Amino acid sequence: EAAIAAFGAREGFIREVAASGSGLILKAGFGPYFQASKTHRLKIDFGDRSYTAKAFREQRVIVVNSGKQDRIHELMETKYRDEPEMLDAIRRNLAFASIPFCGARRNVIGTINLTSNEEWFFNQSHVNSLEDLGRRLSFLVEHLEQKEKREESQKRAEFLYAISSQVNRASTLNSHKALADAVSRFRSAFNAEKASLFIWDSEIEALVLRAQSG
Repeated sequence: EAAIAAFGAREGFIREVAASGSGLILKAGFGPYFQASKTHRLKIDFGDRSYTAKAFREQRVIVVNSGKQDRIHELMETKYRDEPEMLDAIRRNLAFASIPFCGARRNVIGTINLTSNEEWFFNQSHVNSLEDLGRRLSFLVEHLEQKEKREESQKRAEFLYAISSQVNRASTLNSHKALADAVSRFRSAFNAEKASLFIWDSEIEALVLRAQSG
């Protein structure tokens, strides 16, 4: 919201690729268009005719300054002519900018979108700043994703150390229940369907199944 306000825009919203990978879903925002979209345009297809989807597909900043004369704007009005809340929000947006941003793998994962009720609101300096905003947001998302991965790796390493210690103690005590509990926890931690524990038996020189889960 602060970033949107810094540009003097009236409202804005963010869309990201849905978890299913099947389109762009509304994630955050403020203003009438955002509120109406939560009901009428919560998710849009990648092939949607909106400039949001176009900016995502073409991976570039798109600016429209004359909503009243824009063909896509007219089509949106026609599409939602029977939805007063959505129609009113669309008609208020006379200038629009959509900025794609990337994730840790440098692939486009969403768009940040700004609107104004003033035609010709976005000038060339705005466009340059919007491109910079996209780069900064991409860097932030990449940093957060990497931080999350590091924290997850650390948690798994700590878990593996703890579970290994538990298995060693259980195998020494020959406790079937303790081994079964350890394997069950291991399976859950990695969201696996099945997990099995084989322990080397030096007497028969072979791996022996000692516990399994799933």
